[in-house]
Amino acid sequence: MRPLLADPAQKPLSSDIGEARVRAAELLQIRKSTPLFHLGEAGLVQQKVSFPLGGPEQTLGVVVMRIDDAVGSDVDAGLAGLVVVFNASDEATSQSIPGTAGAEYALHPVQAEGVDPVVKTATHEAATGSFTVPARTVAVFQTK
Repeated sequence: MRPLLADPAQKPLSSDIGEARVRAAELLQIRKSTPLFHLGEAGLVQQKVSFPLGGPEQTLGVVVMRIDDAVGSDVDAGLAGLVVVFNASDEATSQSIPGTAGAEYALHPVQAEGVDPVVKTATHEAATGSFTVPARTVAVFQTK
């Protein structure tokens, strides 16, 4: 890590820091504006949150979280669920999530209208339940 940090070409510019700040603010705005990210009780978290592709066979560098509001009491009248794909790998990933085929998921409006052109290329294929997310990107999808 030290050689990488010592490389002057890796020093961020003011504009890089400003853009990172705006992107972080967008993620905070998503969290604040989406009740499914505020379950509050351990029982609700255990009931609604899953990591469907976790385990020894999961794609390296990729974590998929699903929050299903169709299970148990309705937490968010506006949404039926969320899928969040954390892709820390250096390649785009496509993940087929059980139980999402046939549903229409769209990128969260904050990201769809945000400043990051890369996350805007993240997609969901309803026929297969497959989510495609670019490298080093966190994409939040929602379904109504």
